[in-house]
Amino acid sequence: MPSSEHYREVAHGIADYLASRQTPDGAFPGPDHYGRAFAVLLWSHFGGEYEANSAAALRHLAEHRPADHDEFNAYALLHYPDGAAVADLLRRLRFGRRHSANWMLLRAVCRARPGPWHSPARARLEARAALLRYGRKELIYDRPGALSHSYHAFCGALMVDLGRDLDWPWARDRAIRAARALQPHIPPDGDALRVGRGAEQIFGYGALLYLLEAAAALAGDASLHTSADRVFGFLTRFRRSDGSFPLTLNADEAPEPWRPDPSRPGWQDYNRYADYLPFLGVYLVKAGEVRSSQCAIIPMSPGHARSADGHS
Repeated sequence: MPSSEHYREVAHGIADYLASRQTPDGAFPGPDHYGRAFAVLLWSHFGGEYEANSAAALRHLAEHRPADHDEFNAYALLHYPDGAAVADLLRRLRFGRRHSANWMLLRAVCRARPGPWHSPARARLEARAALLRYGRKELIYDRPGALSHSYHAFCGALMVDLGRDLDWPWARDRAIRAARALQPHIPPDGDALRVGRGAEQIFGYGALLYLLEAAAALAGDASLHTSADRVFGFLTRFRRSDGSFPLTLNADEAPEPWRPDPSRPGWQDYNRYADYLPFLGVYLVKAGEVRSSQCAIIPMSPGHARSADGHS
């Protein structure tokens, strides 16, 4: 059974690996859309250990802002503890118009946070519209007629954040339902994400673990903890000695797939190692924070993450 310390230990390994692979200019060996921002957020949970890495990544991000995925960058930077350090970056980000469920819910979460887009009313409108358009009973389809268990898990995780940030009971209830909808698809070995876009990729496993742990805490449902234990056990089977993971579990891929390879089955250009690995690290921290609370969703903050004995 993983404890909050286990989640944090695995996330720390990812943080170490990313720091070791960061290039002198603050980037990573391959392209990213939001990996630098998520890496900075991940590193912030370990005190000053990665202060130089974070500073270099933020400088590079300021000088080479991605042309796309600003919602993901906003999400990471809005959770960064030093708001003054990222305020200028946040002001320069621009939201797009993608209307699949995960993009709409991601914008809603960003609007729920204090910052340039803060608007609970717009957050509620976009979240409700996403669920009305893409909700199918307990499931959240990412696109009409297209079910992806990975993106359903991410949408459920975003509903957890909305329920926490704006104290919306309906959002918390929707997150619990989203978690329970996936339980029948989690076998004893934890190999859970086989359906639809992003199958078996670490992006989905990070979101799923946070969703399961959060729903277990909200509902007081030990069976959701058991499901999380299975998924965590499956994920960590693929952990490497340097702390890294493959981009896709159960796949024959290069040890460090920094360059997107859309020719591979199930891969798209946006499946970027420099994005997905720090994303996984952040969501493992989030899952560990919730696991440590056991009874309620708590704000995600580095201060809380280090509140017990130097660990989450």
